[in-house]
Amino acid sequence: MKKNKIELCLFFILMTMMVSCHKNAVQYDRHFSHCIYDYYNKTCRYPKDGNDFCYHIYMYEKINKVIDGDMSYKDFCEKEENEMAYLKQDYKTPIFQYPYFFLNRENISFKSSDSFLFMRNRKSKDVYAVPLIDGLLKHFGDSVMFPSYNVDASLNPGAFGRDSIKIEWDTYQSDSIMTAKIYVLYENWEKYTFGNKVQMVYYDKAKNMNKGSCPEQIRKDSVLVGILDDILNYDKRIKFIRFAITIDK
Repeated sequence: MKKNKIELCLFFILMTMMVSCHKNAVQYDRHFSHCIYDYYNKTCRYPKDGNDFCYHIYMYEKINKVIDGDMSYKDFCEKEENEMAYLKQDYKTPIFQYPYFFLNRENISFKSSDSFLFMRNRKSKDVYAVPLIDGLLKHFGDSVMFPSYNVDASLNPGAFGRDSIKIEWDTYQSDSIMTAKIYVLYENWEKYTFGNKVQMVYYDKAKNMNKGSCPEQIRKDSVLVGILDDILNYDKRIKFIRFAITIDK
């Protein structure tokens, strides 16, 4: 019931919003929100335009060895376009999956407000919007952690490397040492999933935690900090670790 009320609220908000400079009705699409939140989970950012979206997906696959490390961005786009050629047709309603962003990357632009990210396709004139994760957390707290918005994945512990690209835990599945460290991290992280105010925690190699805004109980948890240090030191690619906590304050 709570989920339905939130979705209904967001639906009415988005349906009544307008992009002033183009006067296009803003549309909401659940699949579009999934793509944006998945992108945020992989890159720790929101895209600036279509090429920025595609470039950071390229970087994500390159860092995580999904593609050849020597492949250029140009070659990557050509490969993707060749594989997606059969999708080049006019859809009455866009099918929001990664092929849509690659095939329309020259026509897509993004613009953000305090609470929403807007995407405009210059060719089709369509305008779509999705609530920013920070905005959802501000208004709904931990009640947004449900699959329909794919927000929960963005709040789970993650390690990020160059350009804030996520380094997937899956790369360590065959490594018993790293698997054990991750298990202990989750075990200790879960101690701080209480209350209804969500806060993102960032821990970097300089031993900074949110530049002073992190709750004291996190900063002084020597066991948790020790685990975070072990993970940072284990893989030199990792620049910082990000995870969410829920607190009463």
